[in-house]
Amino acid sequence: MNSSFLTLVAFLFVRACRATGRDSEEELFTNSFVIEFGRNVDEEVVQLVGESLRIPHLHKVMGFDNVYHFMDNNGNKRSRREVTEYLTTIKSNPHVEWVEQQKLLIREKRNGIAKFFSLPSLVEDSAYQRVQQYKSNVTLSQIAPVARLSFQDPNFHDQWYLCNTGQTGGPPGYDLNIESAWSRGYSGRGVVICILDDGVDHSHPDLVENYDAEASYDFNDLDDVNHDPTPRNTVENGHGTRCAGEVAAVANNTVCGVGVAFGARIGGVRMLDGEVTDVIEAQALLFHNQHVDIYSTSWGPTDNGRTMDRPGRLMAEALRRGVAEGRGGKGSVYLWAAGNGGSADDCNADGYASSVYTLTVGSVTDRGRTPYYAEPCSAMLAVVFTGGAPLRPSPRELASGRGKVAKIVTTDLNHGCTKDFQGTSSAAPLAAGIVALALQSNPDLTWRDVQHIVVATARIPSPDDDDDGGGWWENGAGRHSHTRYGFGVMDASHVVETARTWRAVAPQHTCAVTYEGGARCG
Repeated sequence: MNSSFLTLVAFLFVRACRATGRDSEEELFTNSFVIEFGRNVDEEVVQLVGESLRIPHLHKVMGFDNVYHFMDNNGNKRSRREVTEYLTTIKSNPHVEWVEQQKLLIREKRNGIAKFFSLPSLVEDSAYQRVQQYKSNVTLSQIAPVARLSFQDPNFHDQWYLCNTGQTGGPPGYDLNIESAWSRGYSGRGVVICILDDGVDHSHPDLVENYDAEASYDFNDLDDVNHDPTPRNTVENGHGTRCAGEVAAVANNTVCGVGVAFGARIGGVRMLDGEVTDVIEAQALLFHNQHVDIYSTSWGPTDNGRTMDRPGRLMAEALRRGVAEGRGGKGSVYLWAAGNGGSADDCNADGYASSVYTLTVGSVTDRGRTPYYAEPCSAMLAVVFTGGAPLRPSPRELASGRGKVAKIVTTDLNHGCTKDFQGTSSAAPLAAGIVALALQSNPDLTWRDVQHIVVATARIPSPDDDDDGGGWWENGAGRHSHTRYGFGVMDASHVVETARTWRAVAPQHTCAVTYEGGARCG
């Protein structure tokens, strides 16, 4: 049996022991309720049931035909106790299939590095030299290099992850290999991407030309008639705007930098700037899924190494429906940030990142190394270059300047531009941009095709990396994998060229094994 598998089992067992009793102590119930009616119940009956139960307004949950939600403004806004009697009364109605009082979910943005971290101490290793040798002996991409592109955007030179000429002090060429795709005319044109976050400042001069109002909504302020996703102007609410700029900042407009998919349409769903519940998450993931192609999510359960969490009933169903029904049946593509819990955490314990329906991506430094905040897990399919201090810096890396850690350039609140975005929050939008280029080259790709292409085209950034005591290993399909890198770094040009002639994979095939020893495949 594989040692990494045994390590994971032990890790999850310890975490489960730590978590015992924790949920019951910290759960908070909101005054929001969700009711599922029978499939044959029409709108008129729903309203009659609502009146009989003295529910003032029942609102249909987006993406669900027979599920409704309402607010009980007569009760406590938050309580540690479920209103059991009230739920029993609702359940007793013959037209009601299921009812649930919504719990307050703790969802953290993946840009903040966990407080228990300190920067790694210096250790001797020769990984830098090994990477240099590897780079000189092995082609990092199957796409032939093209002449360097030049943009008028003032901060393009600082976007090392798009065009790395060695400006960070590390080896040149450690980037997303995107210029070849751009030179062939791929910019994400015709593809729609939605940032699920704390909102998007769509009036930003680097975003306004690519903004798509139809791909935008505000779930945090339902009184907003226009459902404008503009965030509140506070420091902590610039997260979604930063993610949006990574994806679709306009090129050659002399503002800030360039987005990976600078020709794509970009929208935003404001959902993290208030109470987050199962029903809000579910609606966000199904929002206009015949119009939106890609959803980028850079948040999840707490990165404290103790929290185990998974999607609720509605969220789990939303993920399933999204890949089954989105994009005309080809499936919505969900990009997910792996998390910033470092070695103290494991993204396998995050039910969002570990879902088969999400494409989970992590981070790698400008030297092809593991950043100290990166979480290992088998659920991560790939990584992208986002920078950060390495887990174990070499003397040469330290000499190049610890204070000059490479980070991400992107749009910010107040029509600003930042060069300081970090964490796996910055990984998911970059990956979303690359997927947008792939969908432009081949709009018929299914959600499963996208995952297969990412795996097939990923390249190994650091072949001898053993920061986690393991390293690269070959799986049963002959693919090299690593718990800190997935199948490797996403290569934009290779992804696009592979997508152009890709033959669709077969529909998803699942097998379920029961404790009684039986098995069912379908």
